[in-house]
Amino acid sequence: MEKNLFGIIDFILNRATEKELVAIKAALDRRTKGKLSSGKSLSDMVTDSTSKISERMKIPVDHIRHSVRDIVIRLIKQNAPDITDEQLSILLDEWVPGSSGKKSKKKQTNLPPDALIAMIRQFIAFSVGQMPEEEEATLRREMSDWPGKYWNAFPEAIRLHISSFLKARMNEKEFWEKVYGQLK
Repeated sequence: MEKNLFGIIDFILNRATEKELVAIKAALDRRTKGKLSSGKSLSDMVTDSTSKISERMKIPVDHIRHSVRDIVIRLIKQNAPDITDEQLSILLDEWVPGSSGKKSKKKQTNLPPDALIAMIRQFIAFSVGQMPEEEEATLRREMSDWPGKYWNAFPEAIRLHISSFLKARMNEKEFWEKVYGQLK
């Protein structure tokens, strides 16, 4: 398994084209949405694999986790050079469980998906200057800092998608696919 793993990592870091990296990311996203074919979550598999590699190669788990973390940071920065430290930290906690030494603090929302979608639509319309003045005035009357309150109510993953969309890192179709995928 280690030989295959190192081969895969070498391919991703040194030989994969941009299209291949996109396909790899899409496959990883699909796999991380739920359980893997083994019935374990990706996080559990990473932990198990790290422990097995550590045992066989006599390398401390922390060293392996640190190496994987460094690889993921390089990949993320290579593909998203404008990423903020906060966004990078969120992705690292999601993709390399336990790499930050703290528990993942994924923010969940108790808002119904329909309400969240409506809030996202309003936030986007406001952010790109397409919100009707009357609607904005109504929202400001009801809650003065509604954009800030909306932003704080969004789960972190949704915030990342919104930021990427507003910075033109993804098109509208891609954005809504990611948002709806996150709400499933």
